[in-house]
Amino acid sequence: MAQELTFSEEYGLILGAPRVKEPSAVSYQDRVPEAVLRCIWYDRLFRSSGVTTWDGRTLSVLSPGRWNFESGPDFRKAVLCFDTGETVLGDVEIDPALSDWHAHGHDNDPAYARVELLVVLDPPSGRTTPTNVNGKTVPVLVLREYLEESLDQLAARLDPRDYPFDSPANLGACAEPHDVDTLCRIIDMAADWRVICKARQFADDISKKGLEQAFYEGFMTTLGYKKFKEQFRQVAARATLEKVCRLLADYDEPERAEVAEALLLHAAGLIPPTENTCAWDEESRRYHARIDQLVHAADTCMLDSDGSPIMWRSASVRPQNYPARRLAGAARVVTDNLEPGLAERCLSLWKKTQGKRSDARMFASLFTETADSYWSWHYSWGGKKTAKPVGVIGTGRAMQVVVNVIIPFSLAVARGDGNLSLERRVFDTYVSCPSLPNNAVLRLMSHRLFGTAGPPASMLAGSRRQQGLIQIYQDWCSQDPACQQCSILPVLTARC
Repeated sequence: MAQELTFSEEYGLILGAPRVKEPSAVSYQDRVPEAVLRCIWYDRLFRSSGVTTWDGRTLSVLSPGRWNFESGPDFRKAVLCFDTGETVLGDVEIDPALSDWHAHGHDNDPAYARVELLVVLDPPSGRTTPTNVNGKTVPVLVLREYLEESLDQLAARLDPRDYPFDSPANLGACAEPHDVDTLCRIIDMAADWRVICKARQFADDISKKGLEQAFYEGFMTTLGYKKFKEQFRQVAARATLEKVCRLLADYDEPERAEVAEALLLHAAGLIPPTENTCAWDEESRRYHARIDQLVHAADTCMLDSDGSPIMWRSASVRPQNYPARRLAGAARVVTDNLEPGLAERCLSLWKKTQGKRSDARMFASLFTETADSYWSWHYSWGGKKTAKPVGVIGTGRAMQVVVNVIIPFSLAVARGDGNLSLERRVFDTYVSCPSLPNNAVLRLMSHRLFGTAGPPASMLAGSRRQQGLIQIYQDWCSQDPACQQCSILPVLTARC
């Protein structure tokens, strides 16, 4: 297949196509591990007809939903059809006993507000019906009544360690035999469309906020990872690049990096009060005192907005991703590129690109080559010092900035200036970008589209294919896991 010269917008035509809406080896004599129940639900190892909820409603499971690896309900966006003919898209919680719903606090947790079905193993002792935080009744399915095999038989062949990606269940319709080259072509089209959409947003931001601020906000948002994207965006909106640069102008170059750290940490509300430092080591107390001093010396009222605090919840966050560390890394990157500016610095590098994997590494080095600081040796305020320095912005996160910020931002500039030569350089670098770290969405999509055997490793190598899988997931698979309204399948079939 001939290589594209630049970004294709053909996927947008598929996305805009009309969607057809359809009518809606142990003995478990005591408590069954929830992991086993999850596997049973995911593989739909229960009767497909004659299933009713505890309150007598007929139920059809069109899709068990997406296996949730994070906090919250066990499955996201399941497709369920009740006896009213209504098709419901919602979450599913799996609990061995109905009492767990209340014991675990799900009835008062907003994260469980979209649970449309509670699956339990055995019937409750009474007719108590669970409710969510909004007071809505949650239907209950008693799983044991509909199992096609005994729990002992199921346990003999189910290994929770194989789930969800080694399970034959929940494949997408694309996993059926099709023209693999055409499927990969569609993935590439989706990948290009993903960059085009981001470029359009950057173009809008550039027109409203200017070149450097638009890039700075995109950079900060990507640094926030999935857990803190909105919080980092808020920090960038409070501590704008123009304000930070104005405050840094009063300091000599050796001091600027630490001043910028103080400004961003202050804007984020992540500087602990002095009374919390008593048990810290001497180095941590000195650093805190220095940051505190710089905050009080600077005109930090420039950074205030409406005064409302930014909410940070670090539960389930890896220490390397703690927000204070990432903000300190952002401060160093900003001060390392005050002249001519981070956006201009990135744009100037395009003349050095060769359409090879080294292009991405060259751009990534802008974010990883920073001097040692307190945060190179600590994950948190007053925390134990690491045995060796750890990059404040790791290579993986820097590569995310290249793919999710530099490439679409540069495409926006290229199209805004009518610079086809730059657009082709951006495209060539995008195609050559090495793969980013794997994640749950990529593993799920590889399984849904190519089955349990998966595709050859080379078929999905590179960031472009990964971005295409993410885009298809967001447009189709996350919203319609039962493949009822997907427009990709008819395109794929037509091209076979």
